[in-house]
Amino acid sequence: MPPVQGQPPPPDIGWFLGFLGLAMFGVFFLCGSLKLLCAHRLWARRSRALCFVVAALSRVAVPYGTAIGVWTLLVLRRPSVAQLFSPFGGRTRTPSALSGGAA
Repeated sequence: MPPVQGQPPPPDIGWFLGFLGLAMFGVFFLCGSLKLLCAHRLWARRSRALCFVVAALSRVAVPYGTAIGVWTLLVLRRPSVAQLFSPFGGRTRTPSALSGGAA
């Protein structure tokens, strides 16, 4: 039924818009928090899988998120980058490194 001229909208519209805004705030806050966590983990070279997931999710934000997400996925797939995320950071375990002595 179309609205009648001169009548206010139903009161439920305000609640619906309020919950919609709250839901959008929650999604944006979650995305921002994940991106900050991913930035920290990239800096520390930890959680490569988390960085993959966040990069894939950020491709939804057109146009900049798409570009940054695609480039991040391409860089994270490199074997040299995967080696940096290994437990030893690309360094091999040698007996001299474990004992603290010079090689």
